[in-house]
Amino acid sequence: MVNRAYVDQYLNINANLTPLKIKRPLIKDWQITELSEEKIRSHRGNLGWVLSEKDLVIDIDPRNGGSASFEKLADHFGSFHNTVKTAGGGFHIYLTIPQKYEGSKFKKNLKEYKGIDFLSTGTQCVIAGSKIENKKYKWSIIMYDKETGEMRSGKFCSKEQMIREMNLNISLDHVYRICSGSKVDVSRTKKDSSFLSKYGNIKIEKIDEIIK
Repeated sequence: MVNRAYVDQYLNINANLTPLKIKRPLIKDWQITELSEEKIRSHRGNLGWVLSEKDLVIDIDPRNGGSASFEKLADHFGSFHNTVKTAGGGFHIYLTIPQKYEGSKFKKNLKEYKGIDFLSTGTQCVIAGSKIENKKYKWSIIMYDKETGEMRSGKFCSKEQMIREMNLNISLDHVYRICSGSKVDVSRTKKDSSFLSKYGNIKIEKIDEIIK
């Protein structure tokens, strides 16, 4: 069952949700059916977002060459921020179609972008908070990397995983001090060598989630 907080985030933007069995819609004519909020919340499995003519979701699957294709896509059209990490190690990017192109038909797959699905009206995507093979779809967070001047995203199940996957040169003690503010030189009397000068750009929050 998808956590209520995730469902709220979609319903607050008037997203049309449909019940899924893992990744497949369960009801007939799901593309044009709008269920009540009560029925959506009572479903004990995954949920899909039925995309409207205004929505475009770029679905990158690294298992099928999506990572290289995404780099090519970014080279052509500029950088994107991933919105949702998927259970298969990829990610979804949520975009809004410009008004002049609303209602247009878009190809789901392009041969030059192997491993990427372009999902638009008439399709659905699994929402954040759903689980496949006991792996939860998660919201990504964005953090500022002062060394590169870039925004980096991530949300992780453990501090060790965060340090490894974000390639952070910090220890578990550093993580504790960033989170708690313990032994932090607030006045920065040590200037560039103070803890805040070194790590003040990193914000780490503990987000409690039940992962079954």
